[in-house]
Amino acid sequence: MSTAEPAGGRLVVHEAVVEKSAAQAASELPEVWAAGRGLLGLRTVDRNTRPQVEATLAGDTVALAVRLALPYPIPVREVTESARRHLRDRVETLTGLRVRLVDLQIERMGSSRRLATGDGGGRRLA
Repeated sequence: MSTAEPAGGRLVVHEAVVEKSAAQAASELPEVWAAGRGLLGLRTVDRNTRPQVEATLAGDTVALAVRLALPYPIPVREVTESARRHLRDRVETLTGLRVRLVDLQIERMGSSRRLATGDGGGRRLA
């Protein structure tokens, strides 16, 4: 939980609020999808849910850890740098906190065609 004391009073932002804001920001990027595990522990990709985010607050700063999936082929460094910038800008705008770190964990990559076939739920990728 982060507490800031502007001139008009105190503002408290809980980690869960930051995590939801960051997850929404990540889902705004067309090349970033949620990575997860379906039944029997099979890895899945789901375009209809948000990526998982863990936020760690320290005063008025936050560190984010985001689990995601990307299509293949894609320029990973370019896409992840763009995702970091977007996450930093959106979370700072939405929460008023300074984002000091954005760790991205790519848990799954698959062909763009296979990843793009989401039909309302997760898809198992071989």
